[in-house]
Amino acid sequence: GGEAPLEAAADACPPGEASGTGTKPCVPCAAGTFSGQAGATKCGRCPQGSWANETGASACAECGEGSSTRRAGATSAADCGAFAQATGVQTIAYETAADDDGVVVDGRSGDESWQPRAHGGASGPWYGGWWVAVYGKNLGSGQADVGSVRVGDVECKKSVWLSASSVACMVPRGMGAGLPVTVGLKAGAATVEGKFSYSAPRIDSYHPRNGPPRGGHWVTVTGAHFGHVDTRPTVYLAGRVCLESYWVSDRKVLCRGPPGVGGYAMLHHIDVQFEPTEHVQEMPRRLRGWVRSVLGSAAPTVPQG
Repeated sequence: GGEAPLEAAADACPPGEASGTGTKPCVPCAAGTFSGQAGATKCGRCPQGSWANETGASACAECGEGSSTRRAGATSAADCGAFAQATGVQTIAYETAADDDGVVVDGRSGDESWQPRAHGGASGPWYGGWWVAVYGKNLGSGQADVGSVRVGDVECKKSVWLSASSVACMVPRGMGAGLPVTVGLKAGAATVEGKFSYSAPRIDSYHPRNGPPRGGHWVTVTGAHFGHVDTRPTVYLAGRVCLESYWVSDRKVLCRGPPGVGGYAMLHHIDVQFEPTEHVQEMPRRLRGWVRSVLGSAAPTVPQG
């Protein structure tokens, strides 16, 4: 029995090749694709900004500094040029909570140690209105070069050019995980795939757990991502709509219990639905200037490969 792992390893497709099972017989990766590890079940396309001109590549060659490819899967160094490329996203402005309003930068307000994550990802509440930076290469030389920036298929509420390697987007309302973010430019578009996700509302608990069958008692629902503005919640206890529902904060809503859900009925189910409320958080000039200064000073050291 001790020989089986060695045999399995020997049968695995080597880097640069793949098969449906990850084992022999294997097929070399086509030009423009690669597999970097043994046992690959499929070859991946060379990421934007890189290329592979031969079959059987275990890695893709990078375009030079300031250069990219028009799309993924390039097959030649000749495909490299001054094309726009998006590499990552990062939260740059965020309002914390209704009872503790304030703008922070990546979790730390005015922290000089904050650094751009050129290949990072970002997530935040479904109601939008907060800001992310989209990083990349060749993203224009001014606001006039920026068209629409989109999260998934939805256009950002506002788009602000920050530098040739960064654009800011006020996130639209939405749902979903692993969404693409696309920067539309006069000279084309650049998309970073799968690095943006929305955080859905979440119910953690409610109190009291039961009340009189005639209803009319107040129930406090606690959780997360209920909104930094009034999202006009509708609360249901055991499938029945509350007599009154009120938004209190991003972490709390109130319900005046309907008749017939007292006692153990309340333990069965609770649900909160929200109206499509617009939430807009302006990017303060001070913050914008500070982000630009940080990006400017860090630009030479930000890896763009």
